[in-house]
Amino acid sequence: MAIIGIGHIDDDPEKCQLTSNMEAAQILPDGLTESERIAIEATAARAKEGKTNYFQLAAIPLTAPGDVTVLQSREQDARMVTVNWNTAYAGDAPMTSYEIWRDGNKVKEIPFSTQITTDPFSWSETLNDRDVHTYVLKVTDAKGRIAESEPVTMGIA
Repeated sequence: MAIIGIGHIDDDPEKCQLTSNMEAAQILPDGLTESERIAIEATAARAKEGKTNYFQLAAIPLTAPGDVTVLQSREQDARMVTVNWNTAYAGDAPMTSYEIWRDGNKVKEIPFSTQITTDPFSWSETLNDRDVHTYVLKVTDAKGRIAESEPVTMGIA
């Protein structure tokens, strides 16, 4: 028996469709290995070309971080650079980290976290020059795939 889709999720097990589905499938939470679960998902994906829920969106691959901006301000003899971005979207594997690249060099790796507000993610650094710099934001997923933003160039301070 295969139950595809989750339905209503609830803290009350009596009302939770996911709990009901697991009980109906008679599979313990740790009753299948990861490879067995992947094989079942592959089999289910062949049913109706994987379109088993009327509300299901087509799969999309890992996307780049969105709305990347680079702001700068002067602080005495240095300048503060702040990079802001919105979350990327995962494809078929969880995201693991964001990387900030300046002028082709990785300057920071940040473990992935969920963006739970409309406020963008933010990272800052202090530079002691007046050069033009180009920033790129990358996201990596658990399968090692990378998606990167368009370059954002910051002018001379």
